[in-house]
Amino acid sequence: MVESLDWITPATFEEVLKRNKTDEIIVLDVSLKLLPKSYTCKLYRVYVKYKINLEKEVITSSFIIKRKHEHITFAADFGMIQKELFIYKYGLPKLEAVIGEKLGPSTYLLNDDLMILQDLCSDNFHNSAACGIQLDYNHCKEVIKRIAKFHAASVVVYEQEPRLVNKFGEEVFYKKELHGKFHSVVEDALQVLAEEISTWPESKQFTQAIVNMKNEIWQLLTRYSNCFGKVCVLNHGDLSSNNILFKYDPINVVDIRFIDFQCCRYTTPVMDLQFFLCTSVDINVIQDHLSDILDLYLNTFNGTLLEQSNQNILVKSDFELEFNNADFVGLYAASICLPQFLANEEEIECLKGVNFDEFKNSCKNPIFKLMKSPKYRVVMPKILEYFYNRQLFTV
Repeated sequence: MVESLDWITPATFEEVLKRNKTDEIIVLDVSLKLLPKSYTCKLYRVYVKYKINLEKEVITSSFIIKRKHEHITFAADFGMIQKELFIYKYGLPKLEAVIGEKLGPSTYLLNDDLMILQDLCSDNFHNSAACGIQLDYNHCKEVIKRIAKFHAASVVVYEQEPRLVNKFGEEVFYKKELHGKFHSVVEDALQVLAEEISTWPESKQFTQAIVNMKNEIWQLLTRYSNCFGKVCVLNHGDLSSNNILFKYDPINVVDIRFIDFQCCRYTTPVMDLQFFLCTSVDINVIQDHLSDILDLYLNTFNGTLLEQSNQNILVKSDFELEFNNADFVGLYAASICLPQFLANEEEIECLKGVNFDEFKNSCKNPIFKLMKSPKYRVVMPKILEYFYNRQLFTV
């Protein structure tokens, strides 16, 4: 879908494209396409044709633009857009300086109206979620190492500027003052899941256990999302394969970038880990390698801190206990988020243009309809069995 450019001009890119202050940029053409699978803002890929200093060569560069959605306003209403703007502007540069590695895309223009970001795809990064494939063990390990460094860097930055990290990590959804807005969404997700699995012969024995849990999970989410745990870190908050891009050499992963920092929270790192594993990693990988995955995270996190002469390391027994006690996060993520990530392009159409009132309505919430998708029907019974074996359910 091609849109008009009445809100952006060639002058927007003249400063962005300069290699140095003396360059004269002549922008010849700007075109853009609206990208799919963006529910909280408008996301575009922009192509700019230009010359530098009257040279003959015409160069084409591409960028990603994020812009407020004029109809879907809940991202702005809940401060998600301002949070991401703040993190791109002040947070990521500080985290990256600690570990000496890039964590997200480069930024070129950041203001209240739009963000111009590096087009990672033009630099040979790829998003596996576009193929609807859950991650294998090798991809999982690379993400675990990078998010461990992200988390560890936030511990270092917190010691230097605690107010700044607290601002980055202010909870968006799961807080007491928003009980009236989100509590019903959480309960409805578990209720609809219970109703759906009651028709699945291999999973119907878990129906009542999930119904029994639905009232408690909101309180647990509220508790765990706000400065909970032995060691608190800045969580990405939406750590799924949708928001992770990989670069290859050409077979092995050589680099990773995270995108979409609208839901960051300052709390226990197991929130990110549970969410990531239960939305993005093949369940067979989790079942076969969970202990190794947690050890890899722990060793990378602690190693990164010790390199910075920081002693706020995680104790293995405390870390594993926190992870086990947070299994409810994984179950909730698998109920309300996993259906979106497994949906194909035709199925995901139902999410376009949805407003917050529809998300609050259990009869209209399009995510709940995605629980009936064939792929979810295959994956979710295995996840339920995994949690049963971890004694999350009392049947």
